[in-house]
Amino acid sequence: MKILSKIQNYHFVTLAAWFSRGMQALLQVMILSIVSQLLGVDDYTVYILITSLLCWFLLADLGLGFSLQNKISSLKSQGKSYKEFIATILFIGSILIIIFGVLTWIVSHSLASYYLSNFSIDSDYTQIFFISVLLMICVGVFGMVYKIWYALEKGYWSSIVPAISVLISYLFLLWLQKNEEQSLEIILLAYFGPLAFMPMMFYAYFLFKLRTKISFKNIDIETILKKSKEFLFFGLMALLVLNVDFFIAAQVLSSEEVIQYHILLKIFSLALFIYSAFLMAIWPVLSEKISSKENYHIIEGMVRKSLPVGMLFMIIFTGFIVVFGEYIYRYLIRNIEVNISPVLVVTFGLYFLIRVWADTFAMILQAGNNLKPLLTIVPIQAFVSVSLQIFLSMKYGVYGLLMGLIISFLCTVFWYLPYSSHQFLKVNSKDEL
Repeated sequence: MKILSKIQNYHFVTLAAWFSRGMQALLQVMILSIVSQLLGVDDYTVYILITSLLCWFLLADLGLGFSLQNKISSLKSQGKSYKEFIATILFIGSILIIIFGVLTWIVSHSLASYYLSNFSIDSDYTQIFFISVLLMICVGVFGMVYKIWYALEKGYWSSIVPAISVLISYLFLLWLQKNEEQSLEIILLAYFGPLAFMPMMFYAYFLFKLRTKISFKNIDIETILKKSKEFLFFGLMALLVLNVDFFIAAQVLSSEEVIQYHILLKIFSLALFIYSAFLMAIWPVLSEKISSKENYHIIEGMVRKSLPVGMLFMIIFTGFIVVFGEYIYRYLIRNIEVNISPVLVVTFGLYFLIRVWADTFAMILQAGNNLKPLLTIVPIQAFVSVSLQIFLSMKYGVYGLLMGLIISFLCTVFWYLPYSSHQFLKVNSKDEL
């Protein structure tokens, strides 16, 4: 009955996640439409390049969030207390914000000049870069509360709160649109501000409530710190695989090509976002099953049921964009003319179909705290990905970026992660011991 209850809970979490992620997807699309009306081509390109950095600063917690999530799940399965771990890690996170804030202030001018100087805007590069990065650091660190909720089997809050944050951002930007506010600084502040403020409130609540539990002596903090380094390293390698594209685009592509790439990436990322909500919901369930050495056939059975659904969804989604894309682009980009080929859409669809496959098996290994396969293969993929993206984008433009990503996946994680996850689950299973 306990297992049945857990399964029913993750189905509820998944439904809540899909609903809120769907809401976020709709709002993000509407935000694109608003911002494109307020900014010119170069300003909008700079907006794209800055907001694309958010994925990098989600690692501002240095991997502590995922490490804490797995630790809580493990302690729960053993019936042990986990409050001391939550309090101590959140305290460390507060210190990280201060340290990273100072470092950002020191390097903002140099980084902003290099990253954004190819585009002509009226705003101060350094100012908009510093404010945006500081807010993104807060989003990354305060986002640890989402991992805590998932581990406590209250993952629906991890979807509801971000959805509310995006809704507030949308309302702020809608107000700016009605007042014809065209300041890039104000637009970025309106977008990032709620994304940082909402989790901050719950972060502060957890930290204040558990302040007496902060301890560096009575708990095995070294275990979490050790695992966090592995999550951080894997996260950095994953970013080198997936998110150097805009660094390259800023130096190689034109404003129009950057906008084309961004539109399709945003559209397809929202589709992957929906599937990722399901993966995040079953993460703690799989983590507890792996910790209790559940039969590997049962765990793989859960994966076999979800993976085909995710892949079929991505195929249907790609077909939808091919057919109705022109209407969608016209809505998203109001004052900027953009021509997107169906071939580019299909190429994006192929890339994200591969992402669904690889992300599923990567989640299994992360849920089991078995990062060795990821730490082995992802650095290789990162090298292949960065090298190919630079070389191919110089020859084929936006298509080159995608070709570099697709080839790097097919040569590495596409086949290695399924093999590694199967071997890990089989060895870990109590029936095999």
